[in-house]
This record gives sequence, C-alpha cells and structure tokens, in this order.
Amino acid sequence: MRAGFKAAGFEVLTDSKYLTSNAYLMPGDILLNDNNHTATNIGIGSKSGYTQNAAANIVKDETPTPSTPKKSVEELAKEVLANKWGIGDARKQALTNAGYDYNAVQAKVNEILKNGGNTTTTTPTPKPTTTVPMFNGKYSQTVAKKGKVTANLLNIRLKPTIHSGNLTSYPTLKGGTIVGVCMQTKDEDGDPWYYIQINGAKGTKYGFASAAYIQLV
Repeated sequence: MRAGFKAAGFEVLTDSKYLTSNAYLMPGDILLNDNNHTATNIGIGSKSGYTQNAAANIVKDETPTPSTPKKSVEELAKEVLANKWGIGDARKQALTNAGYDYNAVQAKVNEILKNGGNTTTTTPTPKPTTTVPMFNGKYSQTVAKKGKVTANLLNIRLKPTIHSGNLTSYPTLKGGTIVGVCMQTKDEDGDPWYYIQINGAKGTKYGFASAAYIQLV
C-alpha cells in the first residue's frame, strides 16, 4: 500500500512528529502500519496549520484544468504508425495510461497496415510467383525481378511482419515506385512478403514489404 499511495501522488512522511501524536495531522492523512493496519485521519492537528476556512477558500478559488478532448481510434492509429506511442509493451502501457483502448487502436493499426499503410482500400496484386526465390536461411541481395508499389503508401519493414519497425532510410514508398525484388518469405500468419532492394537519394538499401502490394513487372 505504501508504494501504491506514493505512486498515486501521496507524500510519505516518516518524521517522528507525525508518528508519535496527531498534532501535525490533517484530515485525509493516511496512517499506515505496513504489517498491521491502515487508518484515515479525520481530525485537525493543533500544530498542522490547517483550518476549515482555508480549505474552503482553496476549493472555491481553484480553477479546473480543462480536459483534453480524446482522440479518435483512427487518429491514434496514425500516431502509432508515426512512432509517437513507442512499441510493444511500452505502447500498450502508454495508451492505457492515457485512457485509450489499446486493443481497438492496435486493431485499427493492423487494418491500415494490411491496406499498405493507408485507410484507402487498395486491391491487392496477385500472390508471388516462383520467379522470385524463396527464403532458404539467408537473404540474397541479388535482384530476381522488378516490382512496382501498388499501394498509395507502403510501409517498408526491418523484418517480414507488420509488427516490425520501419526502415530508417526509406520508411515508406509511394505508389508507382519501382523496386528490386530479391526473395520472398512469409510472416507469422503465412502471408507472403518480399525482401526488396531500394535505390534512391539515400543510397541502396534493403527491407521487407508485403507482397500483396508489389506487382512484379
């Protein structure tokens, strides 16, 4: 309980003057004997400096802090995709602490990611073909085919899963971008992904993209 009260904003006072008499206690003070009992003080200590009038004035003069309007699930999902809420358990804790439904936000994130990173519906391209070699324990950086991005904005991942972070140099690619397709693999759900080569202003880089949004050309 001591740790819980402290985390909730209580100040822990252990000076002897608070422990040997009620002279310095105010209404609402928690008296905690860790191994035996807990009590709430309702009296006004003679040396506490507390008065009912002073308390009334504090309440009367206090200006409420305006509450911040809650964001929609879609707004939060976009912020998650922009890495504003952290990753993994840290993201879950941050959203929960802010009063949001983590499961609802994550479901929206997954929906957007399966749509290539957009809220706009995009028709997936055909499944990968045998012209692109399958992952065999080592990713080859030899381009087997060229591919064109069909989503409006496609996330490029560090690993073949929507739960991975984005590539730093090329976190997303616009629709119509031509990439080199080196190999194909599958994520934890069995969905196909491509290991791709990207050539641009930041040099030649490699990452993973959902095969449903890259059309082989």
